[in-house]
Amino acid sequence: MVNGGKGCVVVDQGRPVGIVLEWDPLPLAVAEATPPAVALRKLLHDEAHTLAFVSEMRKASASLVGDVMESPVQSVEAGMTLVDVAAVLEIFGYGQVPVIRDGLLVGLITCRDIVRELAEKP
Repeated sequence: MVNGGKGCVVVDQGRPVGIVLEWDPLPLAVAEATPPAVALRKLLHDEAHTLAFVSEMRKASASLVGDVMESPVQSVEAGMTLVDVAAVLEIFGYGQVPVIRDGLLVGLITCRDIVRELAEKP
């Protein structure tokens, strides 16, 4: 996730049951109700936040996926149009969403994927 910038879909027998987004594992002391850029600025400029972050990350490293995933997860069907997928992303405030076919996970689509596809069309 750190390098790719995408979330990770949690599956049970091929069916999506949750999603862990980029910022989900961040400690609540830093990220709760705080936009990611503001949380990052606090980490870089406030020693107390930095120390709290390190402490919380140590605790989080022992956490289970189920402790930090968002569930239930909103998904989209593989046959949906990009316009419809973009609407789902906007409504739920997601940057990515699992793609399913017949209830089973087949992929993950991001805002970046949609923009790339639109940019490549003549």
